Amino acid sequence: MMKATKTGVLMVIAISTLATAQNTEQASKPQMQRVAKMLVGTWKVVEDFAPGGTLPKGGKGTGHSVIRPGPGGFSVIEDFVSSVPNLPDYHGHAVYWWDKTAQGLKTVGCDDFSEEVCSIADGLGRWEGNDVVTNLTIQKDGKAVPAKIVWAEKDDLSFTATMYVADANGTLKRDWTFLHTRVK
Repeated sequence: MMKATKTGVLMVIAISTLATAQNTEQASKPQMQRVAKMLVGTWKVVEDFAPGGTLPKGGKGTGHSVIRPGPGGFSVIEDFVSSVPNLPDYHGHAVYWWDKTAQGLKTVGCDDFSEEVCSIADGLGRWEGNDVVTNLTIQKDGKAVPAKIVWAEKDDLSFTATMYVADANGTLKRDWTFLHTRVK
């Protein structure tokens, strides 16, 4: 009798775990499919930095981004290389996923410029019409400041990623815009 009870409990746990996984899939996968439709591809990137931001005098750069679906389609993974004249190349790796509980897109990023190397972004992306808008907090001059990144699809062959960072008055100002044009 004890063995049958243990087997029954294990079956209930297994079915419950499977049901939870299916609920997560039903809530997260459609959101990630929508994100993937906009972002997945190989991209040539043209970078435009506004004066007073990341590059105090502003400037231009170029980059290359490969964005692919993650395991099971529950995330997208980006590998990005940027080249700005007179600066070392930047290498970034990011994973984006839909957090069902928070009802938004979360990000973990790793790069060769950050002191911590990898970190989970302090922000959440949400759909605003056809754009993904991520409101977050970043470190600037040793202080936590509000920022925002907007991914806006221009057409099937391109999208922009634009970063806005709060100035001393708390007003969000454009820091940079990266135009992604599909290579394949």
